[in-house]
Amino acid sequence: MRLFRIDGLEQLGACDFLGFEVLTTAPGGLDGINPKTRAGDPAHWRASVEVIAEILARYRPQVVFCPHQADLNAPSTFKQGLNDYHSAKVESFSETTGANYDTLFGGISAGTFDTQTGVFTPDPDLPFNNVITTIIIDRNGHYTQDVMTAAFPTILSQTNSQPLLFGAGAEFFLAGGIPTYDNGVVNLDELMATATTDQLVLGWVFGGIEADQPNFGHSTASNNVFTVTIDLPPFIDLDTPGVVDAGPGTQARRLLVENPDATYVIGAGDDLTAY
Repeated sequence: MRLFRIDGLEQLGACDFLGFEVLTTAPGGLDGINPKTRAGDPAHWRASVEVIAEILARYRPQVVFCPHQADLNAPSTFKQGLNDYHSAKVESFSETTGANYDTLFGGISAGTFDTQTGVFTPDPDLPFNNVITTIIIDRNGHYTQDVMTAAFPTILSQTNSQPLLFGAGAEFFLAGGIPTYDNGVVNLDELMATATTDQLVLGWVFGGIEADQPNFGHSTASNNVFTVTIDLPPFIDLDTPGVVDAGPGTQARRLLVENPDATYVIGAGDDLTAY
């Protein structure tokens, strides 16, 4: 196998270990291959594209690996350590916050996360776990992965009396009446506007694998059904006279001022999110 576009001794060493033949695109490789060059130096970009196109046409590779444009070693690069394998998941979006939320239920991860200490420990054996996380992509395209306080209920294994680990290979089934976009993503703004309670049944997790320990244990198909609820911000209804202070970061699924003598005070520099 030939590999093109090599930078640095680490990559060369990896190719040698894997038995890949290395064919450089140019002495030292092609420089400045990034979105900034594409926009600011189109001639250089076009010449580089022609080099790659000629190599592809000549060798007609069966597989092409395309690396991510982010620097893997940069602290700011998002690295998803939890819920890496297929697991039950639900996606939602809010036009108000401009954020997309992917909630992932258990499964298999690149390590273990201690919910008591907040410490993530890498594990090359890729353990099963019960951790539920949400990957948030904000309006600026920044990624974060937050560990939820919710978790699968404790169900002890009949083989070793340890808590069973769920989620891997499972599916999420959305409850009827939950508003979605055409692509199936939950419409959080509409959900907030139409909700009549602070908590709703969002759907159910079913199927997949249940394992009796993170690594090298027993596993079997799961027939457990788990109900997933969503806690919504409160409905703030100012129907009596008086002054109400909004604390920093206050959220409301709706803010209704019914009484003309009611005052809702938002402090200077404080944010209020009302859907």
